[in-house]
Amino acid sequence: QNQDDFYVNTNVPGVKLIENFLKPWMSSLLPIRDLFFSLFAGLFLIFQRVFPFYGTAKSSNSSYNERLQNELHEWSREAVSEWL
Repeated sequence: QNQDDFYVNTNVPGVKLIENFLKPWMSSLLPIRDLFFSLFAGLFLIFQRVFPFYGTAKSSNSSYNERLQNELHEWSREAVSEWL
């Protein structure tokens, strides 16, 4: 049975390696991961066109962190509380 979380349409080599190399604190204190993916978003689009792929993938390791999930939930609830 497939234990992956979502479907993907691009298989760019190295993305998983970078995620394994970058620790969660690097993403929160230094936006290294965000800068990397922003800079290479255009390349991802080219990869989608030139190298078609579809399959499944797991979410990032930080997405399984329940503390981060709860913090995001609290933040989002506060952000929209005036409209609830």
